[in-house]
Amino acid sequence: MNDRLNKSINYRELILNAEQKSADNNLPHKALSYDGESLQTAELKRCMMLGVAARNALTFTSKDPLRNAPEICLAASSALTEAGFEHEVTLGNLVRRGKHLVSNVSANAIIEAYQSADSVARPNYYCWITLNDGSVFDFALLSEVKPPVRAPIQKGRVRPPKPKKPNLADTVLMLNPTEHGTLYRYVPEVVGYDVLQSLVNRTPGR
Repeated sequence: MNDRLNKSINYRELILNAEQKSADNNLPHKALSYDGESLQTAELKRCMMLGVAARNALTFTSKDPLRNAPEICLAASSALTEAGFEHEVTLGNLVRRGKHLVSNVSANAIIEAYQSADSVARPNYYCWITLNDGSVFDFALLSEVKPPVRAPIQKGRVRPPKPKKPNLADTVLMLNPTEHGTLYRYVPEVVGYDVLQSLVNRTPGR
């Protein structure tokens, strides 16, 4: 495992590099500084609830969070924009326990696909939300939470206890800018709602 994964990584540096790549290649995006004042717990909770509500309003044909992530990201972004939270849709990769979630992800491939007239260009990428304070919200990765297993019926009991409803917070991955590098490390390549929307439009059902 890469030793860097065991250290705190400055996500703000990575997201600013991704913003610069987007600007250098004239990709439509918000020119955020990603150094805004840290949001309070109540604001972060509101962001979470808005994103979860937007995600849960969608209908999917697949249970694969990787396939569903783009539509979830776009829906969550629209909800956060309407509520006035500064953020940007982020495309890149996720390193989980030392392994890349998606293979062969690169800024160049994403940029070339976006700029290409070839509608079948399909770059590899993962996507999530980055708030202006540098916090990350991933509404897709943990969205398929398995319900608790029912306890077997025991002697003298009429019925097993009802399973508890899953906690909505358990279906969202949120990291502040200094938490990257242990179990999860988000690696942004480019940013832009319109970039992701364009890629989704050309690859429906991705």
